[in-house]
Amino acid sequence: MRIALIGAGRVAGSHAAALKAFPDHQITAFADLNLDQARLMADEHGGQAFADYRDVLAAGVSDAVVICVPHCLHREVAVAAFAAGQHVLLEKPMACSVDECDEIIAAQQKSGCKLMIGYTHHFMPIIRKARELIQDGRLGKLVLGTDVMSYGQVEPEAERKIKWLLRKDAAGGGTVMNNGSHAIGRLMFMTGQHVTSVYAACGNERPDLKHIDVELHTFGLLHFSGGAVISLWQDAYGQRDLNRNEFTGTGGAMTFPTYGGGIELYRDREKEDVTVDGPPAWQAEWAEFIGAIEEGRDPSINGYWGRRVVEIAQAMYRSSELKRPVELPSPLGL
Repeated sequence: MRIALIGAGRVAGSHAAALKAFPDHQITAFADLNLDQARLMADEHGGQAFADYRDVLAAGVSDAVVICVPHCLHREVAVAAFAAGQHVLLEKPMACSVDECDEIIAAQQKSGCKLMIGYTHHFMPIIRKARELIQDGRLGKLVLGTDVMSYGQVEPEAERKIKWLLRKDAAGGGTVMNNGSHAIGRLMFMTGQHVTSVYAACGNERPDLKHIDVELHTFGLLHFSGGAVISLWQDAYGQRDLNRNEFTGTGGAMTFPTYGGGIELYRDREKEDVTVDGPPAWQAEWAEFIGAIEEGRDPSINGYWGRRVVEIAQAMYRSSELKRPVELPSPLGL
């Protein structure tokens, strides 16, 4: 399979590095408005360099594209790629609104090509092991959980390299749409449950940073279809780097660092250290995308999954504005 990467930044580099594990599949193009960056990536990983993704599609040099552009461009590029007969691996979040997600799904269905949303966290060995423990009943009935991410995104404007993530018109939002969408997706994945309602508070307490117009913190309570209530904490004020998940059920509890390490599993006040292994997440993600294409099946993270995450994110924004819980409709297509 010939693969073009649209957007030639850090995330594209992670995809390109992972593809080295699949020598039967070849990178044939990089496209970026910064042509020098596209050339730099092409020199390192192979393929031609383009300044415009439309030129890549017109050149007929690929069978699949990876879309790594600002969120506001996801709909436009994905719809064009499907019209050109391309399979699409689309970085998260799927789009900036549910309506845009619906346009992408319609274009994908019309094309007959495959669509996978790039929720790499689903493929992290520690997340997959946590999912196994929860869904095998090792915690009993899941009751409570928390997902915490604390990181930095408030550097002075001159020091920021990915400025579009700090602008609502480009990113669609801040902590909810960026790492928050990862959290929503992995909580759905680990629990095997759907979110039924949310109660959230979002804000930005650094009005002095005029180059930032997105929320820098979010705290939400997510109610799940199986009865669990899970808190979601996101802050980008840069006071620390922290990522952690904790879950409690009627028969056990566990805690673990989101980005890897070991799981501490507790049952009857006794701790068990659960070791975690598995292929690197980016490679496992590509194995799933390639497998879905070769086997003619839907990828495990399809357009409806991506749509649901955006639907939950939008409900969190509404809840914050209204200062009350917001109910979600039944998930479409899942």
